[in-house]
Amino acid sequence: MTSIDRTAYPRFGRVVSARELAEAFTPSVAEVEWARGRTLDPQHLLALVVWLKSYQRLGYFPKLDDVPEVVARHVRGVLELAEDVELERAAARSAKRHRQFVRDRLQVVYEPARVRHVRRDGRLGPDRGEQRLLRQGRGPAAGRS
Repeated sequence: MTSIDRTAYPRFGRVVSARELAEAFTPSVAEVEWARGRTLDPQHLLALVVWLKSYQRLGYFPKLDDVPEVVARHVRGVLELAEDVELERAAARSAKRHRQFVRDRLQVVYEPARVRHVRRDGRLGPDRGEQRLLRQGRGPAAGRS
């Protein structure tokens, strides 16, 4: 069976190994400096770095509630934050700003209008059947430019 991290929709595994923590969730000195320059408090710092490392590993921003405690604890330790600093969901504006910080750092272009039309096979754009309907002016995106 294919490992979940090798599928089209990777997720956190039930168990995150020490090797995976070290390779995928240990921020570099430059990443820590970058994150510290964009946050004012320890909770936001923890959330920003967890999102950065998670996006690099998974290719999307997970809900912070879905991040395994072992990952949060590892990142908290690397950042040398107090144990009482929890990985909590930030206010909507802060979370949106943090996600944009990560996209900017990783040079990821966020195109919500384009993302809305994802084919069943996971690729962007219409599939062959939809292309035929579009040519006939009857597809789901007919009339849109």
